[in-house]
Amino acid sequence: MKKTDAISAKRVRELFDYEPHSGHLLWRKPTNKRFRPGSIVGSPTKNGYLRTSVDDVDCYVHRLIWLHQTGAWPKADVDHVNGDRRDNRWENLRAATRAQNQENQAKAKAHNQTGLLGAHKHRKRFASEIKIEGVRVRLGLFDTAEAAHQAYLAAKAKGHAFANRAFLQEQKRRGGSTA
Repeated sequence: MKKTDAISAKRVRELFDYEPHSGHLLWRKPTNKRFRPGSIVGSPTKNGYLRTSVDDVDCYVHRLIWLHQTGAWPKADVDHVNGDRRDNRWENLRAATRAQNQENQAKAKAHNQTGLLGAHKHRKRFASEIKIEGVRVRLGLFDTAEAAHQAYLAAKAKGHAFANRAFLQEQKRRGGSTA
């Protein structure tokens, strides 16, 4: 059992109000003198999410919102449709498996030397690969990182149902660069 499982929807509704259109979770009954009723809940983390503490248990704000709105903790992940981890509007949150949530990745990992999603250095060329339904698909070797990135974006548009469509359209319009 996770520590968060001890926190009930009733307790969350007792402590917080939620504004679905703004995405703000607001203190109703602050448990700390630093907060006032009506103040926005959550502090930003290094990974871009908002986090708070409920009854001495650290929680992601978007997961508390899910509990507040549905009455149950999410079975797996809560995905931010537009990829903005601070945008907790109800229309921007959806239940997802971990694999589906990964499909919505819009930036290259910090250790990626090319800075381009789906492209990495392979000897003197650039490789691209993608996971679709848990299966790694090698897209090929390319002369440029940009070409590898373009191959990845094309495969992502076809094979990732959860991919951020607005991100893909913007990449296509800009010529594919994520830098």
